[in-house]
Amino acid sequence: MSNSENNLYIETQIDNKSMYEFMLNHTYKSLMGFVGVFFSLLAVFALVVYWNDYDITRKLIFVFIALLFTVINPVALYFKSKKQVKMNDSFHHPLCYVFSTKGVDVKQGEQSLHINWEDIIKIVSTKNLIVIYLSPINAFIFPKKQIGDKFDDFKKIIIDNIKCRKVLIK
Repeated sequence: MSNSENNLYIETQIDNKSMYEFMLNHTYKSLMGFVGVFFSLLAVFALVVYWNDYDITRKLIFVFIALLFTVINPVALYFKSKKQVKMNDSFHHPLCYVFSTKGVDVKQGEQSLHINWEDIIKIVSTKNLIVIYLSPINAFIFPKKQIGDKFDDFKKIIIDNIKCRKVLIK
């Protein structure tokens, strides 16, 4: 479909890669994500500095802590994102969005939803995604590849209409 009368039509379908990038970004750009990485780095520091002072049990505990937020959690998020995309029916069909000055209309199959611009609390851009948050845990994910040549129009309609405190679109 084409854009008409300042309406912008975008159709998206979330894949494993997009969901994984969203989960990583959502997890590691939060306070808890920062604290987790900090403790992992602190554990690496403690291992390096106090290696000779620790017994094998303490070394293993610190190795586990060092790996927890730098290796184990990202791998777990990968499998969680893959499972979520596979198991959740809403990811098996494209979402159709119509952006207008009145808000965003979302349609998938027979279901539809209208979102007022005031309901959006934050918009974040990552390398490959634009994420529109309706709450701290509910968001719409837009892979930039799927926005394609409509990206400038997408950015303009959001900037012109959004009133939320945090908009970061690159």
